[in-house]
Amino acid sequence: MTFDAAAFRKNFPVLFTPVNGKDYYYFDTAATSLKPKCVADRLQHYYLYEVANIHRGSHYLGRLGTEHYEAVREKAKNFINASSSEEIVFVRGVTEAINLLAYTYGDTFNAQDTVVVSSYEHHSNVVPWVLLKQRRNCQLAVLNYNDDGSISDEEIQRVLKLHPRILSLQVYSNVTGVRFDVEKILSAFAKTETITVLDAAQCVLHEKINVQKWNCDFLTFSGHKMFGPFGAGVLFGKKERLQKLPPFMGGGSMISQVGWDQLVLQDAPYKFEAGTPNIADVIGFGEALDFISNYGIESWQEHTRNLVTTLENALQNMPKIKVIGPAANGVRKADIVSFIYEGAHPSDVGEILDQMGIAVRAGHHCAQPLMKKLGIAGTVRVSFAPYNLKSDVDFLVQALQKTGEIL
Repeated sequence: MTFDAAAFRKNFPVLFTPVNGKDYYYFDTAATSLKPKCVADRLQHYYLYEVANIHRGSHYLGRLGTEHYEAVREKAKNFINASSSEEIVFVRGVTEAINLLAYTYGDTFNAQDTVVVSSYEHHSNVVPWVLLKQRRNCQLAVLNYNDDGSISDEEIQRVLKLHPRILSLQVYSNVTGVRFDVEKILSAFAKTETITVLDAAQCVLHEKINVQKWNCDFLTFSGHKMFGPFGAGVLFGKKERLQKLPPFMGGGSMISQVGWDQLVLQDAPYKFEAGTPNIADVIGFGEALDFISNYGIESWQEHTRNLVTTLENALQNMPKIKVIGPAANGVRKADIVSFIYEGAHPSDVGEILDQMGIAVRAGHHCAQPLMKKLGIAGTVRVSFAPYNLKSDVDFLVQALQKTGEIL
């Protein structure tokens, strides 16, 4: 059946709420997705009728909250095809997950140890490793992709010879939307001792994740990128990896026995979830997982990719606009189009579009090393979701033409 975007968008009341007296056109899903009413309703229901602390309560609402909270762990397991819910650690998001790995593994690093990231990474997958380099005097190396997201055999061999302890990479670029050939890289490292980490923040609405097929050691994503609340995300880790890893923080819930001289830790995943958890947002995240499952990511892929192609084709006819990164034709992309407007700062373009009711992202998108590599200060980024319509793209194109007149 053809995906009905007009019906789908009815789940998002904000799209029918005027902004500055104008219709609202939201093209900033790569920063955060809009939230469907069912997710907001679930959060409100929890706070009004179910609120209680979990895991230790002997009363009804405490038990009910525990049941609902742990059910989300199972939903997340199924969403990425993990082998066990014990491989699902709840975190605030990708940033916390990568810091967890940088601090726990990093405590044993020295000058002979190397971490490898790519030149395309978001700051959440750069800054924790730079801090580790400063803290432990270890090495930080950069993997270089081809412009279309592929990688040469020579580059893989170069990185293999570094014998990195950790290899941490995005699946999709949050700037250009290009899909990297992570399968080829993971396959090359499969028989090494390197710990492989995937940042799937921009992947979650664009393709089904299968951690068993990819055979990565760790993978992380944030709920707010996939119709869920802020502050709830997932770190997947292979069970044997998590069991050997020390805890990131200490406190209640992550221990079974406490003494002045000795601690007995809980097994994974609980030893990584110290303190009172973010109960409501995790439960709301579970509602978002149900929402996505009810539709299926495959149902809207053609729709959103057509939006990308439509915009890219229109931009090619605008002489002062240059698309950054490869076009969607023949290249798998997240639903992102980044461009620069010659002679104008991206922020100026973003502000003009905002006055027309259009929300885009303008700047370096937390990817300053990539911007330096590209030789630009930033881009205007348009990112789509299934709630966008072709008529939205048509309006955006008209607005960009008018922006050119204003500039």
